[in-house]
Amino acid sequence: PARTAPAPVPAAPTIHWLARCDGCQRVPIRGTRHKCTVCPDFDFCPACFQSSRAHPHPRTQFRTIAAPDYDLSYAEQTWLDQLQQTQQASTRELEVRFTPRGGVALSMEQISAARSFLEGEVTKLRGRFDTVARELSAHGRPAFANALQKAISESQSAIRIYGEMAQSTSAHQMARLQIQRQAQQETFDIFQGVMARRRQAQDEANENWSRVFRGDWLLYHCPHCGCAYHSSGTRPVYCRACSRSML
Repeated sequence: PARTAPAPVPAAPTIHWLARCDGCQRVPIRGTRHKCTVCPDFDFCPACFQSSRAHPHPRTQFRTIAAPDYDLSYAEQTWLDQLQQTQQASTRELEVRFTPRGGVALSMEQISAARSFLEGEVTKLRGRFDTVARELSAHGRPAFANALQKAISESQSAIRIYGEMAQSTSAHQMARLQIQRQAQQETFDIFQGVMARRRQAQDEANENWSRVFRGDWLLYHCPHCGCAYHSSGTRPVYCRACSRSML
């Protein structure tokens, strides 16, 4: 019997490693890349270009790119550079989020909010680069996948370490503030007691003078030192200041 020719193996679709579909957010774009000639940076994958996905410019103003003008090595290095830039930006954001403002430590609520935000950024990092890492690994280039996993691990460790440091600083400063407030309260209480005693002494002196002026009390002077004493009628025997006789 005559041999039948084997069915042709369909060629693998071209991969545009550095392109992202702005319709479905797929990266990289497999197959033909459709780039808008009006927008500065807008691409459609074949599925989104053929669909009714909305875009302000008609499909006739899209340019068809069959294959990229770069090789896989260049794409891999570009993704590694983008990963490094993203990680550096995340590190700066981490330092800003966990840095005390105005010398005041972050509250536990602020630390929790900062940690939740940065963990969300790590999730975005994984979602942005995970597909590219799998695609590159499938093409025998695992370096990017390893770098991505390392970046995610480092970011998670940094968030944990910075969070623990911020919590420790916050607890230490809260304890110090509590001690300062307690010392201020004690100083205020002492001051209030001194002022109360002074007011009491002044009230007693005013009352004594009032009794003298009303004639209820008599005013005696020490002939030696001139000290004045109030009495209800009996002359003091000794001066309390110079201890001499006032008789």
